[in-house]
Amino acid sequence: MVTMGTPMSDKDLQPGQVSRPPQLHWAFVGLLSLVTLGWFASFWLFIQTKWVRSVRGHTRAYGWAMAYLVYSSISTFANVVQLIALHTLSRNWNDGYTAGSLATLALVPAFALQEELEEPPFSLRYLSGWMIFFFGTVYLQFNLQGFEVEPLEAEPLKI
Repeated sequence: MVTMGTPMSDKDLQPGQVSRPPQLHWAFVGLLSLVTLGWFASFWLFIQTKWVRSVRGHTRAYGWAMAYLVYSSISTFANVVQLIALHTLSRNWNDGYTAGSLATLALVPAFALQEELEEPPFSLRYLSGWMIFFFGTVYLQFNLQGFEVEPLEAEPLKI
């Protein structure tokens, strides 16, 4: 078991030990998400699902988080181009479709990750669906602060 105070990288892990969750304060995640227009939230959700995959060996949320990261990167770039064009050309574009589809795509990996964090070896309980709906990645990071994972005991093969 790895405790929060242990200065250890994932390369130093012994067999049976589990890597620590991503270490970034949840308020910093929220601030960076605001400053980067939501792109950092998609990046950090991808990092969280990557950690879950490293612990469990598989995750349904990983593919969705990757799709969300790619789509949000394209959308953020398009929004920056739109802001520049609005400022220089004074044109009015409707961005409702991009924002709505991005918000919908953000919920799929967040709720899939919630489901996986409620299962062993994590067994986090009381993850609020409402909080994930409104705060997503920041709420998940808040719950992963100071979290320790017990490795799953492998069952012996019965021959």
